[in-house]
Amino acid sequence: FTIEGVMDPTDTTLYGGRVLVSDYSQINAEGEREEYIPVAQIMGVQFKNCGQRGYRDYWDPRYALALQNTKPGEDSYVKSCAVDVSHNHAIGIIGSHNVEVSGNVVYHSRGSGILSNSENTEIVGNTIIYVRSYANWETPVENDNYF
Repeated sequence: FTIEGVMDPTDTTLYGGRVLVSDYSQINAEGEREEYIPVAQIMGVQFKNCGQRGYRDYWDPRYALALQNTKPGEDSYVKSCAVDVSHNHAIGIIGSHNVEVSGNVVYHSRGSGILSNSENTEIVGNTIIYVRSYANWETPVENDNYF
């Protein structure tokens, strides 16, 4: 299965697609707040030309794939996935607990291949190739050799 953002060499915004698995709350019909805390089990997915350039904050993760505030004590994971060109961090685990990130391949990301600020994130057996630093955020696309 492939999730693919737009690949347009003339686009200087580098605003690809993204997948965000995050908690949220809403007011139900009785006027009470209901909280929803997700479990993410992602396996065998390719993320191509994803991520959104310039959005690096934890509270607004525009990475190719971001898991944010997943349910503690549940089996959340990202396994055997591929990220092929990310305009931001490739995989981000933010405010989550006990997430396994294993057997993934990341090629050409801006920022970290895998980023975590979470508790007990297990990051093992991943391959990360060609990561661009934040110092290159403003490099014009025509000089970027991006595609």
